[in-house]
Amino acid sequence: MKIEDLIGKSKYYDGKMEGVVLKNYNRKAKLGNHQLYAKVVADEFKENNKAIFGGVRQKDSDTEKIIEEFCTPARIKKSLTKLLNEQNKKLEMGLMRELPRNIMNDILEEEIINVASVYNWLNFKQMRELIVKKCVVVLKEEIENVN
Repeated sequence: MKIEDLIGKSKYYDGKMEGVVLKNYNRKAKLGNHQLYAKVVADEFKENNKAIFGGVRQKDSDTEKIIEEFCTPARIKKSLTKLLNEQNKKLEMGLMRELPRNIMNDILEEEIINVASVYNWLNFKQMRELIVKKCVVVLKEEIENVN
């Protein structure tokens, strides 16, 4: 028997179940000590689940809007200036080891109230990725302007 064969008729509407959940009652997750489980989704419902669980990129997600609003070139340049002047760092691409983290911390420290009051969802992984992309652009421009 295949796992997909377990997906039968729905109890809630006239059609197929969305999927089945498989649980391992003898095993807990290492972090959080919660029950381990897996969900097998019928092909007809996979696109919906991808959108919900992040498999399909949502255009204009809250995280993208947050980065667009708060990860500005001015904020990146301000953080870059601090690294150069206060920590005597050299203007080079190696600053990418610190710059994105500094920007993320700055946004969270200064804007968390605004973010929490306006937006419903923040994906930290996506936030880091978007900040890195913006930092690379600004840092390259600054390096080119000096040379």
